[in-house]
Amino acid sequence: IFFLLAGLYFLFVGFVKPKYFFLTAISFALTIYTYAAYTLYTPLLIIVIGLFYRKELLKFKRQMLLAGFIFIILVLPFFILKKTTATVRFSQIGLLQNINSIGITNAINEQRGSCLTMYPSVVCKAVNNKAVAFGSKFIHNYLTHFSVNFLYINGSVTQFSILPERGVSFAFQAILLVVGIVSLFKQKNRHGMFFGLLLLLSPTPAALTDASHYSRSSMMLPFLIVIESLGGYSILRFLAQLKFPIVRFSLMSFGIAIFTFTVEVTKAPTPTLI
Repeated sequence: IFFLLAGLYFLFVGFVKPKYFFLTAISFALTIYTYAAYTLYTPLLIIVIGLFYRKELLKFKRQMLLAGFIFIILVLPFFILKKTTATVRFSQIGLLQNINSIGITNAINEQRGSCLTMYPSVVCKAVNNKAVAFGSKFIHNYLTHFSVNFLYINGSVTQFSILPERGVSFAFQAILLVVGIVSLFKQKNRHGMFFGLLLLLSPTPAALTDASHYSRSSMMLPFLIVIESLGGYSILRFLAQLKFPIVRFSLMSFGIAIFTFTVEVTKAPTPTLI
């Protein structure tokens, strides 16, 4: 996440001081060596940057060519060295390569066999095939990353690096996220839409492997926080416009109370049914 955020930071600084674009290239290249999911996400990120900031980037053609050359030189060893641990991990990402694909393939064969007893072969092949099965699996995996359960309640069974049985964020942040999303659509700000699209793309590498995996989807966190921060800012602006200080104070106190309650509930052990 550090190199991802550093790359974005130097990108926006580069619009004012173009000499920083080479640091953007270095940071983005290093993301690929840190975690296998970035081998897919970083190219998607670069494409999105090109779509959103094409006019700004074309003003600095020489610096962009140099940055592109640096990026290619730095990532080439990753793809040339076939037997590194990183490339082995990269080969395991994808619904067609991981061990779960065996179970999906077996399920396809079973469903097609049952289908053939009642319908023509053409119909069974059209309904029960790898494109449909793996496509629906990918969509299911992707959507689980935006589920309330994953984000705010129980999280993921693979979240070894955070507290068990809790979501990625505190429950009260759900309100900030909703307000932030509404603010994005109301303001129609290009930078906000940029970060919103990066959030939507962030679960893609994880969805190609499995459902709601905390480590693989950790790149969601910075963009969630950006949108939640926009929501918090919008709420504070609304409160500041209230004429009666007592109402403003009451609403802020209520928010603090909800925050405290959420923290305490999160820390409390989950009761075991006997």
